[in-house]
Amino acid sequence: MKSQIKKNKGQIPLFALLIIAGIATLILAFFLGQSISEENYKALALIFGTIAVLAICLTLRTHIWLLMLFLWTVPGNIPVIPGPFSIKELGIILTFGMFVVFSALKIVPKTSKYNIYDLLLWINIAYIVSLYARNPVGVLFFESDLIGGRPYFAIFIILLAYWVLQHITVTPKLSMVLPILSSVGGFFAAILEGITFYRPSLGAKIAPFYSAVAADSINIDNQGQQMAKS
Repeated sequence: MKSQIKKNKGQIPLFALLIIAGIATLILAFFLGQSISEENYKALALIFGTIAVLAICLTLRTHIWLLMLFLWTVPGNIPVIPGPFSIKELGIILTFGMFVVFSALKIVPKTSKYNIYDLLLWINIAYIVSLYARNPVGVLFFESDLIGGRPYFAIFIILLAYWVLQHITVTPKLSMVLPILSSVGGFFAAILEGITFYRPSLGAKIAPFYSAVAADSINIDNQGQQMAKS
C-alpha cells in the first residue's frame, strides 16, 4: 500500500511559517532595538500591538472575516497609525490583506457565489465610477490639489469587505452569534470611554493610541504635550 500524506485545510505550510517567522524576527529585532535606544514608547506599543493583531489573525485563519465584523462597531481611530483611517476601515483593510494571503496559501477555500443583487451592485459601482470620471476629486491625505474624495474612498473600503464576504460560507450555528459578535466591540469601547470619563488621567495615557476616550482625557493629553514643548 502506498502511504498518502493528507494536507489539512486551514494549516499553514511549514516552509511558509519558517520564512514568515524569520523575516518577522529580523524586523522586530531591528525596530525594538531602535525604539528602546530612542526611548520611543509609542513605537514599542505599536510593535507589540502589531504582534498581537498578527497572532489573532493566525488564530482565526479561515474565520479571519470575524475580525472585520468585531471591529465594525468600534468608534474612533488609532492616532499612531498615519492616515485618515477609522478602526472599522483598518479592520476591513487588515481582513482583506490577510484573506488574500490565506487564499494564496490555500488556507481559505476559494468559493464565491453571485446573484442578481451582485449585478445591481456593480451597475451602481459603474455609475459611481462614471461620476468620478466626470468630476475627479482627491484625498487630502495623499496631498492632492483636489479634495472631496472621502466618500469614494469609503466606497472602495466597503468593496474590499464585500469581496471578503463573497468568499466565505456562514453556517447556521455561526449566524446565530453574529449579531452578538458585532456588538461586542462597541460594548467594550463604551466601557473604556466610561472608565476614562471618571479617570481622565488614565485616558490621557490611552489617547495617543486610541482616540475614542472621554473628551477630558484628550484635553489633559493635549495640555501635557504643550507643557512638554514649552
